[in-house]
Amino acid sequence: MELRPASYFVLASLLDGPLHGYAISTRAAELSAGDVKLTAGTLYGALDRMESRGLVEIDHEETVDGRLRRYYRITASGREAVEREADRLAAAARVVQSRGVGRLAAAPRVVQSRGVDRLAAAARVVQSRGVGRHPAGGVAARVAPTRARGVATARVTPSRGAAPKPAGGFA
Repeated sequence: MELRPASYFVLASLLDGPLHGYAISTRAAELSAGDVKLTAGTLYGALDRMESRGLVEIDHEETVDGRLRRYYRITASGREAVEREADRLAAAARVVQSRGVGRLAAAPRVVQSRGVDRLAAAARVVQSRGVGRHPAGGVAARVAPTRARGVATARVTPSRGAAPKPAGGFA
């Protein structure tokens, strides 16, 4: 299942432990370098959907200044989903970076700020917490070239098998 950026960063923000709504929103903005700005409606809609899919659950509630504050935590299924998405993003970034585009080459700033480097950075958010990486240090994924409407693309399928550490890997 492919995650939307908002859902990806909500789950990534919960990897370090339970957080309440405002803290999730703030952490998601930090982790995404400001790319993901969650309004209350977007955040709580995403949390409700993820809760119904078993990706997050309510950890506890407390009252602060007369207002209820609900804390959420990531479930095992949520951790697996964000790990798979991190692997997918890393593999997608490597497809382009291996062709000399993105942070590995002097690409136009538009490509760097909106494309490949953002994929790699999003993958590193989760991988820096020790999840989504193969035990040997590489990100495990299978990349299969495909064609869609005459455009060369790549289908990325995370794999749990052994994978070599990518050249210039993600640190």
